Amino acid sequence: MHPDFAANYTFSELGPVPGVPGPLGGCVILQNDRDHLLIAGASERSNGALYRIKLRRNACGHIIGYDGSATKVADTPYIDANILELPGGSLLYTGWQVWQLSQLKLGASTPLWTVDLTRYGQVGSSAGGIGRVPPWLTAAGEFRIVGWPDGRWHKLGLSVDAGVYGVTQVTDTGAMQLSGGPGGFAYVPLGSVQFTKPSIILSEWSASEVSVIEVDQQGNPVAGTRRRMFSRFPRPWGAYFEPETGDFLFLTWARPGLRDSVFIVQGFQKPPPVIE
Repeated sequence: MHPDFAANYTFSELGPVPGVPGPLGGCVILQNDRDHLLIAGASERSNGALYRIKLRRNACGHIIGYDGSATKVADTPYIDANILELPGGSLLYTGWQVWQLSQLKLGASTPLWTVDLTRYGQVGSSAGGIGRVPPWLTAAGEFRIVGWPDGRWHKLGLSVDAGVYGVTQVTDTGAMQLSGGPGGFAYVPLGSVQFTKPSIILSEWSASEVSVIEVDQQGNPVAGTRRRMFSRFPRPWGAYFEPETGDFLFLTWARPGLRDSVFIVQGFQKPPPVIE
């Protein structure tokens, strides 16, 4: 961890996820089921799938390990760096390198739909990361996607009808292209120490670093504001703030000579709940 953050944040390794094949992908903990982790296995592969494993927490609620082995809950081909929980019991995720976006209804074994984002205006690299603009920004509720490896930042337009989402348009925002090979991002919870301005945290796979970058009121990255949080980290991937404690979860993706593993950073505020 970079010395600038070491006084206020701590990190630890949870380890490889039993029963989940690598490479690991994005993860999420549901608002109404905080005892289980959903995590992608065989990320970016045609046999990509979503797995569920029980978690162990300490008396303060922080995740300290796994309980048992994971079970597969759904086939999600090419699933990648971020998984978003949506109101009404669904997940949204990208598929790399096939320029895809999918919606999965909780409890279903296959996606409700999968679309080709290039048909709606996405340009450049296939999107790996996806996030939703938080409620304290002007563009609250909108979606953003970032491509790997080019780091192009797009606005993802979605409609919703009775819990079923649909893509309306994908627009290149013209914001700074994120360097370092972005492999997932998340908006930093408001009020977190050392974050006086709205920011994202970004796993930079190609650079083997984890950085934080300020965003504007549209939730788009601002040039010249990058700070390193981890100045050396082997092939980081994914980015997720869990709802119980605000701890930040990320992972390794195809780390040379070692199984992929989940890491956790403590010290952040809790993220806002998932609401419409």
